[in-house]
Amino acid sequence: MKGTAQYTTDVAGDAVVDAISYWASQDQLYVSDPTQPFSVTAELEVGDLFHSESYGHLVIGSISVRNTFTPADGSAVIVHEQTCWRGTPP
Repeated sequence: MKGTAQYTTDVAGDAVVDAISYWASQDQLYVSDPTQPFSVTAELEVGDLFHSESYGHLVIGSISVRNTFTPADGSAVIVHEQTCWRGTPP
């Protein structure tokens, strides 16, 4: 399905995102020590794949990531969120 994919990360406490990698169709990008909050948007064509990974660490804090896909045909937006934390939940 044709549309727009967006990937974002955000940190709290002493959390650090060491690196982010993502693939959009045939293109792969690796970002070392990304500034937070981080965001990237990719335009996808029919059959394209979008995949993302974050690498980080924390003692007390949280790392939150969100993948959002907005279909070009106006269908419902798809959102996947994940938060890793230690200490008080965000």
